[in-house]
Amino acid sequence: SVDYGWEGEALNCPSGHGSVAFGLANHATGDFSTVTGGKFNEASGMASVVMGGRLNEVTGDSSVVIGGELNKATGTYAAVLGGDNNEAAGWSTAVTGGGNNKAHGDVCGRAR
Repeated sequence: SVDYGWEGEALNCPSGHGSVAFGLANHATGDFSTVTGGKFNEASGMASVVMGGRLNEVTGDSSVVIGGELNKATGTYAAVLGGDNNEAAGWSTAVTGGGNNKAHGDVCGRAR
């Protein structure tokens, strides 16, 4: 599914299987990935989501960036809930906002 925007100028690209993209110049390239709004965002992990903002990137599987700008969710089950220039890089990590934060590492005792 794709939102072509006003007069077809949205430039969205939902190329993953079952992916959707809305907003302006967003890319949903992972299978079952979604970009619900904003601009210049990319969801490339499987079942990944960018919910808005700009220049956000989700490469981890089952991960999400809620909004803000220049945020990245690169770990699996990772989340960035907003802010600026944050990254959730480990397994099941989260950054809840602010700026220039990085959550990395793995949760102890997880199944491998």
